[in-house]
Amino acid sequence: MEIIAPHPADGITIVRTLVSPAQRSQCAAILLDAFRVKIEALELFTRTPQQALRLLERGIQPEMGIYALREDQVLGVAGLQTRTGKFMCYPPAALRAEFGWLGGLLRQAWLGLMALGETPARSQLRISMLAVDPAARGSGVGTLLLQAVIDHARREGFTAVVLEVIDTNPGAQRLYERIGFRQVHRMQTAAITARAGFGGFIRMQLDL
Repeated sequence: MEIIAPHPADGITIVRTLVSPAQRSQCAAILLDAFRVKIEALELFTRTPQQALRLLERGIQPEMGIYALREDQVLGVAGLQTRTGKFMCYPPAALRAEFGWLGGLLRQAWLGLMALGETPARSQLRISMLAVDPAARGSGVGTLLLQAVIDHARREGFTAVVLEVIDTNPGAQRLYERIGFRQVHRMQTAAITARAGFGGFIRMQLDL
C-alpha cells in the first residue's frame, strides 16, 4: 500500500492503492450513493442498485484514484483523469453482460458521447469523481482528499487541477473555492441532464 498522507490524530490515511476486493466494493458503494441519480438516469440507465454496483466495481481503475482509509475501511475517493488514463472505464464486456449485445453497445456509444470534452490538457489533472462515505461526511475527509490530489499534481508536474461541479451543488462549489479553485466556464446541459436533476456544469480550475 502506497501511503501518501497519514493523519494519525483522526486515524485517517490517504493512499494511492486499493489492496482488497472488499475495498473495491466499498468504493463502488460510496460512488453509487453519491452519484446514483446520474448513474441511473444519465449514464448507465441501470435497472437495479445491484447492477450499478457490479458495473462500478468493474469500471474502477484503482491506479487512477486517491483514497481515504480508516484502518481498512474506505471513507472517500477522488477519481482522477489525465490525458492518457481515467478512473472510471466500463469494460464493453461488462456492459454486454448486464444489458445484452445491443443494450451494451448503445450504452458504450452513449458513454463515449458523454465523455467528449472531458479529457484534460496534458498539463492538467482532472478530478472526475469526488465522494465521501455518508457516515464520514463533515469530518474533513473531502478536504483531505482534495489536498492530496493537489499535492500529487504538483509532484507529477501538472500546472493545474480541474474539475466540474453540477449547478445544484453550491456547497461543493464553496468548498472548492475555499481551497483556491476559480470558475472558468459554465456549461448549460439541461436538455440532456434535466432528468438527472441538474441544468449544467461549472468547470473550475486551480492553478499550481
